[in-house]
Amino acid sequence: MREKWVTAGFLLLSVAMLSSCDRVKERSSGSDYDQSETAADALFTDTWQTEIGTESGTETEYNPDNELVESPESESEVSEIIQESGDTRIPDQSETEHKHGMLPEETESREGETSGPFSSVMDAIQKRETSGEKWALAYEDLNGKDTYGYRENEKMQSASVIKLFIMGAVYRYICYPEKTDPVINFGESYSGQLRDVIEKMITVSDNDAANRLVEALGQGDFDTGKKRLNQFCREEGYTNTSLGRRFMASDLSEGDNYTSASDVRKFYMDLYEGRLVNEEASGKMLDILKKQTLTSKIPAGLPEGYFSGNKTGEMPDGYGLGCIENDSAIVFAPVTEDEKTSPGYILVALSNDLNGENEQAQAQIRDLSEKVTSWYQSGEKNETSGQQ
Repeated sequence: MREKWVTAGFLLLSVAMLSSCDRVKERSSGSDYDQSETAADALFTDTWQTEIGTESGTETEYNPDNELVESPESESEVSEIIQESGDTRIPDQSETEHKHGMLPEETESREGETSGPFSSVMDAIQKRETSGEKWALAYEDLNGKDTYGYRENEKMQSASVIKLFIMGAVYRYICYPEKTDPVINFGESYSGQLRDVIEKMITVSDNDAANRLVEALGQGDFDTGKKRLNQFCREEGYTNTSLGRRFMASDLSEGDNYTSASDVRKFYMDLYEGRLVNEEASGKMLDILKKQTLTSKIPAGLPEGYFSGNKTGEMPDGYGLGCIENDSAIVFAPVTEDEKTSPGYILVALSNDLNGENEQAQAQIRDLSEKVTSWYQSGEKNETSGQQ
């Protein structure tokens, strides 16, 4: 019975997404879009009513993404299960031309010098790694001149950082579909707001919202939505990012959820430069990230006058899904009077296999954020750049 109304809820949510997007015209040029809110991710009159479980109730109290939170909905709240229509076939990897000429398995991790923005913390990071922890770091100045990484291409357990890519796929396939995309059409509306659901997934790291959006990408089927998300990641060049399981599920038979520091850095730069889907969609996604409420790591290390949009991810020990502390942010610096100062930078810190030391890893990421900002302010960034 529960399976029936959950399926119905997901199908009907997809209707809201379709209505919200109003079958926006293809992405080929900005002039083709209806710029009104109703054309892309417009808010519906009614809010999405479902109470949903979040990744973290507070900055220090976990509600991890494998903890199932029951929905208060009942079967009577769903009017009917609507049959899906249209071609839902997802091209497999061999059918998809990879834009960047590299498939995920061809990506190699790289480890090198410890100079640049990470130099002052590398002793501490590498000391932590001697106890079995895994760390990956990535940095890029928003002017595109300074790029650094430490094990940046290594696949890491993403926890909720992968929700960034779910947001991107929803905007790509649902809000700004191309003519060749399958039509998502279920016929009836659902009481909810597409943008509200996306915001819940990002700003409070809501797991149920993330699952619903993946279901919507698959026209009501999670596995189909997962394939579409992974297709999106391949096409956009996020070669180490893949979704293997739904949030709140501990079954790893088809793999876990992964990303790399370089993929996350690229995602933020694509947003900043307006390349992800299109300039309008990139701006909308960036606005959502700036509303983040989980700010105890990278944002907590920023000085006065700086602000950020970020997406965190964590998993405490004891759930069989690893022990993880991740954070990623696009950081905006104050504009100087001469307006010659770079506008800011992107910082990504991923840490896995923490052996229960989540709080220590959080403190390490805050310290990293403080020291990267100090390095950024020092002007040293104008003298040296490279890959670590």
